[in-house]
Amino acid sequence: MTRVNWGLLLQQSLGAIWGRKMRSVMTAFGITVGILVFLVTLGWSLSASADINATFDERTATTITVTAREDAEQILDKNFTDRVTKMQGVKAAGRYSSAPQADCHTHPGETQTTPIIVADPGFLQASGMKVKSGRFFDKSIERIPGPVALLGPTAANNLDMTTTDGTTRIICDGKSIPVFGVLSSTGQAAGASSAVIISKNLDGSDVSYQAGEGLAGVVETELGATKKVAAALPYAVSARHSELVAVRMPPSTEELRGKVTTSLNTMAIGVSILSLVVGAIGIMTTTLTSVIERTTEIGLRRSLGARPRHIACQFIIEGVFLGGIGAFFGVLLGLVSLLVLVKLQGWTPVMYPLIPVLLIPGGMIIGILSSLVPALRAAKIPPAAALRH
Repeated sequence: MTRVNWGLLLQQSLGAIWGRKMRSVMTAFGITVGILVFLVTLGWSLSASADINATFDERTATTITVTAREDAEQILDKNFTDRVTKMQGVKAAGRYSSAPQADCHTHPGETQTTPIIVADPGFLQASGMKVKSGRFFDKSIERIPGPVALLGPTAANNLDMTTTDGTTRIICDGKSIPVFGVLSSTGQAAGASSAVIISKNLDGSDVSYQAGEGLAGVVETELGATKKVAAALPYAVSARHSELVAVRMPPSTEELRGKVTTSLNTMAIGVSILSLVVGAIGIMTTTLTSVIERTTEIGLRRSLGARPRHIACQFIIEGVFLGGIGAFFGVLLGLVSLLVLVKLQGWTPVMYPLIPVLLIPGGMIIGILSSLVPALRAAKIPPAAALRH
């Protein structure tokens, strides 16, 4: 039995690769593209998932709602804001209540029945509201005997007052109220878009003493402090009657975030594997074509004593080299492309460290698998038929 001379086979394989430069480049290019697409797709998915996680963390509702099970006027009194804002992790706090709807207008004869929200200045900041025109009211309005108003975006459109210079007024249930600002966003305040937000009740009384329902406090926490603040809030609001304080936490987004990132990663892995399969098929097709082109060479080697396994091993060795070379350049170009694309999006690039390292031997394995069919086909060509080709 003729032994396989691996040194000679290696030399012949490298000679065949070098002697057919364009064919070799095209064969390796299939793996390069497959690896490049694999890396970019997987890296893009991981980076996007990381950005989604960061976005969820940044935008996770940090607004806590505080209510009283009874005696709301005493529990959520005018000192509520001062007590709560002294807590570590609290950015802002304030109170609000829903007063009865009022007939409001800016022009006679154009009355709109409008929701009324009575709120103190801390509520505006804690809810994350934004002003389009004018300004928020602040603690200085305590010196004003009556209420001042802010208009939610929808209410401003309904009442035909989209801007204000601080001197404009709105009439609600016959009472003239100066409009300090028009809001562009009401933040976390549900239902405030269509409402007129006033600093005191229409009769001039504090927000605690309103004739409507739903006196509540709103607390904005720092990122990551929501649970700790919520646990301590009942004692900060009313140390003597903490059992009467009800705290409502924002909903958790972890499950939704997990589903989004899992779906994204699954899709990316599927596309990546498909790209590698396409690259492998490309190598196999190119190698099969090479077998046909080299039929005469195969016949000559067989006539000189080469066994079928020698022919098969040579094609497999060529596949290993071309797969490894293609994978190397695929990893190089893939990482560069990924960095550029991710930076253009403003994301932080994320990639499993072992993936690029494993892709090079992975490319060599793909080269072996892709060369098996052509190698077996080449090994089965009879010497006489090959020489007649």
